[in-house]
Amino acid sequence: MKMMMKQSRKIMKMKNNNRLALFLLTGCVIFLGLSSCHVLNPYRSPVVDTTELYREVIASDSTSIADIPWRDFFSDPYLVRLIDTALVNNADLQIAVSSIRQADIELKRTRAAYFPNVSAGATVTHTATSDGNKAFSRSSNDVFAGISANWELDVWGKLNRQSRAQYARFLKSQAYKD
Repeated sequence: MKMMMKQSRKIMKMKNNNRLALFLLTGCVIFLGLSSCHVLNPYRSPVVDTTELYREVIASDSTSIADIPWRDFFSDPYLVRLIDTALVNNADLQIAVSSIRQADIELKRTRAAYFPNVSAGATVTHTATSDGNKAFSRSSNDVFAGISANWELDVWGKLNRQSRAQYARFLKSQAYKD
């Protein structure tokens, strides 16, 4: 009897030690997991003093020729038609506009990641055995309807960084057009 009591105490002590070890291991894993997450600081562009980059600053008129619409600048109707034709058939310009549209769609898709995603579906299945099989003549109907939703919290700024990167790509594609 005493022997059984000693064994049961040993077993209880081992169980308590195992629980303590599991508790400590879980605590260490959680601590390491949380401490390994690093939030990046937002990018700050450096301030550059450009006053000393140019020897002379020439005072000029504030109106630039680039501000005048090209249709007003050129008065020859034949030249205006030629420029219109060139702009319509310009493959580089079409590629640039397509690239801007694609970047705009990607930017909207990236920003949509901040919102919950909800999806729903339904299926109906009817199964029946053939008429020749009298032993197992049976039919069944299966109906399934489901809805699911998920949402990713931007705890460590991953979605924010993706959105900023996509916005930079969008600006790059617009600059390519110019």
